[in-house]
Amino acid sequence: NNTKKRRMTIKSTILCCTALAFILCPLAAEDKPASTKKVSQAHKIIDRMVEALGGEKAIKKIKTRVTSGEMTMTAQGITLKMHVSQKAPNKVTVTQEIPGIMTAKQGFDGEKGWAQDPLQGSRQIEGDELEQLKRESNITREITLKQEYPTMEVLPEETKGDQTFQVIKATSADNRIETWHFDKKTGLLAKLQQKMSFGASGELDVTLVPTDYREVDGIKIPFVTEMKSAAIQGVMTFAKVKHNVELDDKMFAEPVEEDEE
Repeated sequence: NNTKKRRMTIKSTILCCTALAFILCPLAAEDKPASTKKVSQAHKIIDRMVEALGGEKAIKKIKTRVTSGEMTMTAQGITLKMHVSQKAPNKVTVTQEIPGIMTAKQGFDGEKGWAQDPLQGSRQIEGDELEQLKRESNITREITLKQEYPTMEVLPEETKGDQTFQVIKATSADNRIETWHFDKKTGLLAKLQQKMSFGASGELDVTLVPTDYREVDGIKIPFVTEMKSAAIQGVMTFAKVKHNVELDDKMFAEPVEEDEE
């Protein structure tokens, strides 16, 4: 039973950390007109966030991003190393490793999503999980949020200590709902709440709290993010972030498994 429980914990960790990797590389869908006052107010908050990150011009200069780091879950006794490669407009591959135990990979080549790990084998990513992957693999998603989430509603401001947060409830074109909290003082994203899809494994309510924003090549990146859910709590820490390095398109395609002799 302990072995089975640990395997399930590792499986949940891999699924959550993969989604987390896509989301954290700083925040296609149908375009609908934004005509209501609430949507207009929400767009002003989004515009301020884009400026706080470095501005649209700086974000558009990023053609590739390579990130390395680790996810630590003290309660589970697990540290998972991660390496993420992204290429505009929406190609991504993630390699995750629990040293001495297992290695897992997941990616999106611009059309198809795929995953490989020792617990589930090789599989195609489909349905809601694929739509989520498409959105979150967009390397410049901060400047396309208005199109990806055509329905936005500004909720009442919230306070915690000496911080005030502007809150937006956003609905994507495929009806996925997220709640974003922006620090009113800095304009930066301070908390994200969403329901993540993990295919056959179901869905999970997850809260992400990004901190330690650092400037890399003219844009701000959160180097530390706390993840909270019913299944897992942990901290994701980036060690290195590099932009505009040469990346071959082949690295985003699903790896071909060699036949055993």
